[in-house]
Amino acid sequence: MQGAALASGVAKWLQETLETTAIINAIVRVIHPGLFRYGLLRQNRLREENNHKVPAESWLSIYTRMAVIANRETLVHRDSHCWVGWYDLLASVGPYMEAEMELPTVGIKATYPPGTLSTLSGHVLSHRVSPTEGEQVCYAYFMRHKVPHRLGVSMSEGLFMMVDHYINSDVSG
Repeated sequence: MQGAALASGVAKWLQETLETTAIINAIVRVIHPGLFRYGLLRQNRLREENNHKVPAESWLSIYTRMAVIANRETLVHRDSHCWVGWYDLLASVGPYMEAEMELPTVGIKATYPPGTLSTLSGHVLSHRVSPTEGEQVCYAYFMRHKVPHRLGVSMSEGLFMMVDHYINSDVSG
């Protein structure tokens, strides 16, 4: 994210979505602690770099990228640039009806109403979203390894789901 992008309204949008970003980060922290830790390490290293300090202070998501998909069918695809053990997070919003998400790899078709948050390994599971009636926006958050790799963050920090985290955690509070 360069200075021109920050000046063109991106900084305002990032500020307006701080609460949403915090919720998404919290969800990832619970469902995939390894990915969360990896993203947090990347954020911290980026903030230490002088030429990346300002953009790193604005982009607070643990994910490295986000795509906005508006009012269109998403054909069956896999996200080959994402790592097998990581989750993409999809947040679907807007006044629309009759959308359906399909995961043909595992034979699942599910309704996809506004307000749906989905996480999946987009590298492993082929997926699609049907055309809709109305206004639909999907914010697709995903992690690419290139930025953390350039900063010296080890892939081993975010590859696995850490089953022990769930088995050994005290759920009684």
